[in-house]
Amino acid sequence: MKRRIIYLFVSILFIILSIIILSKTNLSNNVTLSKSIQIILIMFLIRISIGCTLYIKKQYEKQKYSYSIIMNLGLLIFININILRQINLLIQNWKVINIFI
Repeated sequence: MKRRIIYLFVSILFIILSIIILSKTNLSNNVTLSKSIQIILIMFLIRISIGCTLYIKKQYEKQKYSYSIIMNLGLLIFININILRQINLLIQNWKVINIFI
């Protein structure tokens, strides 16, 4: 039950932060809009990663080794690699965009 509350809190926090970021963004400027969308995408991937981690912990308490744990570990590794990739792209784009502004 505690894990559901944590994931609900993370989901609500994601929605609130996304709304705040989009409300502060100048929607007519494509540069700032692309930065905000990248930040929201990173936050969404982190949210999914937290959900996978909580699910793996719950399944590990029931059974030590199962196919669902292995599948979710693979998904978690894939998502975390994509989080690092998106952060790297955001940093690279931030430097390039700041040169042109």
